[in-house]
Amino acid sequence: VSDFHGQPLAFWRPALSALAARHGLPDGPWQRAALGRNVVFLSPGVVIKLGPPCWPGDIAREAEALRFVAGKLPVRTPAVLAYGAFDGWEYLVTAHCPGTNLYELWRELAAPDRIALARQHGGLMAAIHTLPASALPAALAFDWARMLAEQRAELTAALARSGLRAELIAQATAYV
Repeated sequence: VSDFHGQPLAFWRPALSALAARHGLPDGPWQRAALGRNVVFLSPGVVIKLGPPCWPGDIAREAEALRFVAGKLPVRTPAVLAYGAFDGWEYLVTAHCPGTNLYELWRELAAPDRIALARQHGGLMAAIHTLPASALPAALAFDWARMLAEQRAELTAALARSGLRAELIAQATAYV
């Protein structure tokens, strides 16, 4: 999978163009997202996330989770426009939520601003925990403990590949 993360935009262009045509979307301009477990591309109106065949079902679960939380949280969540399979990969197309990635801002934030963001994150987690688990879509019923163990096992390498600074990687592993 790491080989795919390093591929330039030109490598992905045929797939992006085909998915844009399939769903009647503008074909770019595309920009590669700097972070993420999957391969993610941004355009002014949409985001396309490509999930490799080694993680089957991840994209469908994400789409169902986004639909489940839509309009129920204190933050805007991206609207699901489409999801499916393309050439053995799963994909998700969502509306692009405007804003700046926190990763780009974090270094310049003062401690009080970081604390305020941590409080907002706590509020978001609390809001998620108020959603009734009994209403979860069937697609979200699977072995979460196994998935989390697999993600923890690959977390350090994935974050290092993304270019995250070592001190933040150490904080992330402690957080998880």
